Amino acid sequence: MVLVMVCPPCEKGDGHEGGRSMKQMANIVKKVIFKVPVTLKSPLRIGCGYDDGITDLLVLKAADGRPLVPATSLAGVLRQQVRELYDERLADFCFGQIDDSKKAKPEIGQSRVYVDDLILDIDGEGYLHRDGVAIDDYTGIGIDGAKFDYEAVDRGASGVVQLEITLRAADVEEAQAFDASVFRHTDAVDFWDDFNKTLADIFYTGIHVGSLTAKGFGLLASDSKDVPFYTFDFSKPGEFYKWLDYLDAGQQADYQLPVSPIPYQAESVQYPEDTLVMDMQFGLKSSLLVRDYNAGGPSDLSVISVQMKNHNDFVIPGTTLKGVIRHRAQGLLRKIFSDPERWQDFINHLMGYANESKGVGQQSHLMVHEAYIPSSQVRLHKQTRNRIDRLIGGTIEGALFSEAPIWRNKDFLAPVHFKWSVKKCQDREAGLLFLVMRDLWMGNVPIGGGAAIGRGVLQGQRCHLRFKQWDIVLEGDGEHALSIQGMQKGQEATPQQCMDFLEQCVAEIGR
Repeated sequence: MVLVMVCPPCEKGDGHEGGRSMKQMANIVKKVIFKVPVTLKSPLRIGCGYDDGITDLLVLKAADGRPLVPATSLAGVLRQQVRELYDERLADFCFGQIDDSKKAKPEIGQSRVYVDDLILDIDGEGYLHRDGVAIDDYTGIGIDGAKFDYEAVDRGASGVVQLEITLRAADVEEAQAFDASVFRHTDAVDFWDDFNKTLADIFYTGIHVGSLTAKGFGLLASDSKDVPFYTFDFSKPGEFYKWLDYLDAGQQADYQLPVSPIPYQAESVQYPEDTLVMDMQFGLKSSLLVRDYNAGGPSDLSVISVQMKNHNDFVIPGTTLKGVIRHRAQGLLRKIFSDPERWQDFINHLMGYANESKGVGQQSHLMVHEAYIPSSQVRLHKQTRNRIDRLIGGTIEGALFSEAPIWRNKDFLAPVHFKWSVKKCQDREAGLLFLVMRDLWMGNVPIGGGAAIGRGVLQGQRCHLRFKQWDIVLEGDGEHALSIQGMQKGQEATPQQCMDFLEQCVAEIGR
């Protein structure tokens, strides 16, 4: 049996600072338990560090073969989220810190948050294999020897994230001194109540774990606003026995946490004003082909490439979209900057880089999400073509081949939804991404293969842009007409004011 002692405060003047002894300040006064069912919304790539001779990178798995997300990954992601939503000091206060800068006496703080490993139950086959290739920035074609493949956990896998927050008397007392201005919830009783609600918001909004997170991979989120967590307050009657019940049965799959006296409905996290968010809706004008190298087979050897599909949806992978954005952004920057070093530094800061020879790199600030196109909105149709002899202009004997792209339906454009975001975005970065979006909108930037024969062309329909104190919506009829609506500081702005702000961001690119 585990005993949790709650001692009354000592009388002042008994020789203990603040009226309490060190032993009393170390008493555990609260335990907060999170048991959050989460679902994988996008593929997860979390490598084990070795290959099987066939696939270059395999997924990390538990002893029973199920995918495993280590607690270190979850804790690191949660700490980073808390740091962005609060600040570094409060992140250290909640998750602990080791400050080695003071060699004589390093500052060490224990984490109040304990995280368990997350084991996922896979849905269906559970795994998918993707191919990747490095693209030359200048030629736009693949680099020799830079092709690779990897295993990933398919979306739809599910599991339960378990957290335990241990609060001692000293933690509660120290948190009482925090300014309420740092709280994110107006109804929060104290900092720890606000922190618990913020964690619930984070799980409802979703966290990205593993690698390739800037390309939309590894999104774990709760499907319900009722994020399960409970605070065992040992100063209240009966809470100690509830805690003992949890210790006895808390790890069982069917265990339900006690119902909180005041249930909390989680909300989507609202990030700082300097975060750029662009939600875009496009229409597919003709056909699209992002090749799935694992599709097809001996049943139809004539089909050399098939549009990538996941479950019942066709996919534009985040890796493909990120490559398109980077390539177009580089083309725009080359026209603006005559000095290659300036535009290269610009693009590296925004979209990251990796220099394996020097062992240095930087993660991308730009995050994109994979685009899923429902199969009911398009049709997969085989197209047979001939290779042509460039000298004589005739067909090459035996060079008949087929491809299977997706095509728009006759009566409407197939919807394609993109979402981009940049944390701590600069005005010039927002301006550059607006120009890239404009080129996509106008159909000047194709996506996928077959661009030379008109594939992958999109047509803009709607763009919702949120940045700083601006909230701007652009809508088009598919041709040339464009309506603009916007808000600044919660007040309605005119279309001209919205355009002036966007033009101001674009003007910052060359400065």
